[in-house]
Amino acid sequence: MQTDATRLPARASRLSKRSTRLALLVVALAVMSAAYLVLGKWTYDMFRPIYGNTCVRWHAGIDVEEWGDARFYPKDIDFLIYDKIRWEHERHAAELIRPILQELEARGCRFATIRYKKHDHVTYRRLLERSRSMIFLCEHETQGLAYQEALACNVPVLAWDNGYWLDPLWLKLSADRIPASSVPFFSDQCGERFRDIAEFTNALDRFLDRLSSLQPREYVVTHLSMTQSARIYANAYFSLLETRRCEREPSGIRFP
Repeated sequence: MQTDATRLPARASRLSKRSTRLALLVVALAVMSAAYLVLGKWTYDMFRPIYGNTCVRWHAGIDVEEWGDARFYPKDIDFLIYDKIRWEHERHAAELIRPILQELEARGCRFATIRYKKHDHVTYRRLLERSRSMIFLCEHETQGLAYQEALACNVPVLAWDNGYWLDPLWLKLSADRIPASSVPFFSDQCGERFRDIAEFTNALDRFLDRLSSLQPREYVVTHLSMTQSARIYANAYFSLLETRRCEREPSGIRFP
């Protein structure tokens, strides 16, 4: 049985005041022309050969109070399917999404679908509260706030992770395919991954076998907290200030 959550009215974009403040912080650091905040290991690996040690790995913090533990809410959705496929959606709908839905229907699973930019935070949070797990469908993410908010709610994730950056822009930047991830912050605590539809059934079996033992919220609290995010930023910022101060002082002289 399917609930089509995409029919719900879209009343707000995912750009919150908090996101705006974070963006301003990134701009402030970049203006200093000495460091670049990079989200996720795959983007760090891509930019570090160009910018070297000026790259700083960082993440936007997840508010674990706002996105609280939803594990013990009554559940009437087995899988919340988050569709964030941005390129060639019709092809992926036929080759990826439809076979996934057919597999879930064959197993008697209850599922709801939600489409990127077609929902607001309140709708999304309520769906997470009703869901036992999520199937996250996205080509790649630099961070992936939506699936991490699910993890914070203790909703395990089964992610399509094809392994490469599929934005057509890659053709202008590299002669070789660029490795990437749709879940750049992830571990075995969070769930499972599959590269293509051929791997889906086995990944689904593994996921269901481990579902009751997964602890995705613990991963977020340990690795993606707002405190850690602020600490990484502050360390980078004040290290730059100290470096600039040393550059301006005559050798061997320190000013108070």
